[in-house]
Amino acid sequence: SVPLPDRDVFREVEDLLYRRLAKLKARLTDPRTSARLVLTPERMVIDESRRAWTELSLFDVPCDAVVLNRMLPSEAAEVEFFRDWLQLQAERRGEIAELFAPLPVLEAPLQDDEVTGLERLAAVLQGKHDNYDIDLMRALIEASAEASKTDPDGPDKVSHRVIADHLRS
Repeated sequence: SVPLPDRDVFREVEDLLYRRLAKLKARLTDPRTSARLVLTPERMVIDESRRAWTELSLFDVPCDAVVLNRMLPSEAAEVEFFRDWLQLQAERRGEIAELFAPLPVLEAPLQDDEVTGLERLAAVLQGKHDNYDIDLMRALIEASAEASKTDPDGPDKVSHRVIADHLRS
């Protein structure tokens, strides 16, 4: 038979767990922290997001906005297949604005790939197709080029991008 640890070990684990949970709660409820709900304009997703907003509110975690993701561009109405879908998105947009008031409702257009990570999100918001063209990365690339007295878009372009990646992280 394997002996169990004594009470002090369990007490230390419990203290550590509660301290960590207390820190997590303090961070989540800090006035500088907020959550942003990202959803697609589909019934089940809307319902689940509403439930999430309620749960966050119960634990004093503030939400600052709702982001409607994968919204079709208006040009999609030119294609018969998308016309009804576009109409449904417009109806759901109004419903979401009502359900989540007073939160602002922001929109993220449908992309040709999945938007993951801060840099990719910034690229979408800044209208860029390359993560290295966003303002943060571009500033790091130009700083690297300036330090090495080389062209940021010249033969050492890849090196500057690698340096920017390392500086960013």
